[in-house]
Amino acid sequence: MNKRWGIALATWGGLGYFPKGQGTVASAAAVAIAYGAAEAFQVAPAWFGLAALAFSLPAIRSAVISLEHFGRRDPPQVVIDEVVGQWLVVAVVAQDSWQSWLASLLLFRIFDIVKPWPIRKLESLPGGVGIVDAHPEPGQWA
Repeated sequence: MNKRWGIALATWGGLGYFPKGQGTVASAAAVAIAYGAAEAFQVAPAWFGLAALAFSLPAIRSAVISLEHFGRRDPPQVVIDEVVGQWLVVAVVAQDSWQSWLASLLLFRIFDIVKPWPIRKLESLPGGVGIVDAHPEPGQWA
């Protein structure tokens, strides 16, 4: 993966450059994409669990590229981890009602912000793994 594509993926097409609440913006976009696909193409929410798994390795690689580019540990611009984590919650929580889709967003954001002990510990893993693996974990808790 080249640097340009790595940064584009890591920032989820630039959403990571929002001045505040980058993780929430990216999570909301992930829910919107999933909801749009579910409504327009009759894609079952469970498929987004597979999408999250498919995105995991490219997400880790893009996070490594971003660490070098932004020059800091867990740069706020890197939001692909929120997308992957959010899609895991969508796969389990989202159903036919818009309320379940909203619940998936709220549950993920709460666990991602609070970061209970096992999640916080994952952030200490090195490089892109520490960024990406620590964020799907709130999805598993939610």
